[in-house]
Amino acid sequence: MPTSRRVGPDHAIIPSTAEPDAVLSNGHVRRTFLEHFGEDVVAAVRANYAVEQDPAELKAIENRRENKGVGQVGQVGQVAGPGRGVGLAHDLLRHLTDYVYMPRPTAVVVTAWTMASWFMDLWDRFPHLGITSVQKRSGKTRLLELLFQVSPSAMLTVNVSATSLFRAIKAYRPTLLLDEAQSLARGGSESSLVLNDIFCGGISKDATVMRCVGGDHTPTLFPIYCPKAVALIGGLQGPLADRCLPVVMKRKTAGERVKRARMREIEAEGKALHDRLQQWAAGDEVRDKVRQSYDKVELFKIDNDRTAESFLPLQATLTVESPALLEELTQFALSMEEYDREVEMCDPSLRLLSACREIFGDKTTFIATTQLISLLVARSEEGWGEFMHGESISREKLATLLKGYGIKSSRNKDRTARGYHRAAFVDAWERWLAPRPADLANPANPANPANPANPSIPGGGVN
Repeated sequence: MPTSRRVGPDHAIIPSTAEPDAVLSNGHVRRTFLEHFGEDVVAAVRANYAVEQDPAELKAIENRRENKGVGQVGQVGQVAGPGRGVGLAHDLLRHLTDYVYMPRPTAVVVTAWTMASWFMDLWDRFPHLGITSVQKRSGKTRLLELLFQVSPSAMLTVNVSATSLFRAIKAYRPTLLLDEAQSLARGGSESSLVLNDIFCGGISKDATVMRCVGGDHTPTLFPIYCPKAVALIGGLQGPLADRCLPVVMKRKTAGERVKRARMREIEAEGKALHDRLQQWAAGDEVRDKVRQSYDKVELFKIDNDRTAESFLPLQATLTVESPALLEELTQFALSMEEYDREVEMCDPSLRLLSACREIFGDKTTFIATTQLISLLVARSEEGWGEFMHGESISREKLATLLKGYGIKSSRNKDRTARGYHRAAFVDAWERWLAPRPADLANPANPANPANPANPSIPGGGVN
């Protein structure tokens, strides 16, 4: 009696008596194998059934194998399949990069983030994705559309109020995908500031907002924790940037090719991946392994503790199901050091601290206020000459920016001028700025503001 069997993640039905070569040559079934399993598995099936393969095709496959590096999609020895996270991670990575250009480490981060979003109840914190570009037509919306197909309970919107956001999170625990999110970066209105606060706090598992509900105005807590990705032109700044993993999009060059997108095809491929992710994440064995990995995995060695903790869900997921991708995740995490410094330098007070450290150098112990302003204005690339609506930074603004760090002006030793002593900056430089390379290389170097052996610091008594 003829029987049939299901093949591939979309469970295509083929007769068990069919000739293997005919099956693998069939248009729909062969596409299913190639799309979901890769050419290595197709070749393996042919070999298993002793199906003769065209020598030219074998040579082409071998050439493609040799050109693929460690962790690349379809790497030899990595067998994909609906129940295997390794193949699933690489299939998801391939799906994303088929339609959107991203640097490889960035694509790995987005892949790991998407897979980790299926285990939200296991994490203490889960970072947002901050998808940005300097101009339009860089793939931001397309990436959100791809994530919409493969994320758990995804909601894709271009506008959301604070009240609808926390009510939607309580009702659905969605993956929120917010496009055209420029208002989050601009701030200004009360609603955008409240929304920004919710996003900043919403990375923590127990984070809530309190609102009065009903005719008796009962104080009610609403959870605000769920996976979130925001896309905008420009850059994120301040606390929100510190809660996001940066996904910086660029227009592809002529040599960087992606598939021409048809939503009908994307939806079909995305649905198949979504179902596989859902089935994979629901397995008790997988959940237990991911939970144990989360408890044991070590933090990346980066200065920003919050960012290091934000990577833990991604590390735990890849450690269990696709360790070959961990190297690129690590590469991305280490690059966050420079990104954090760039974001911090958008803050004028931190930029001023950094400029003052360079101006004072290692030996200058006192600078008069007028002279400090002149030296700042001379740093034309930093904009101090046009800081106040086209005018240079004033004494008052200089004092205001430094006051938050406990830095105040005072008179010099001879009481002939009012200005700033180097000693007043030392604590702020240590706490708020990254160490200089010279300080890291030689902690005993007098260039290190923390060095108690530096005679020019104590008391600031030298003019």
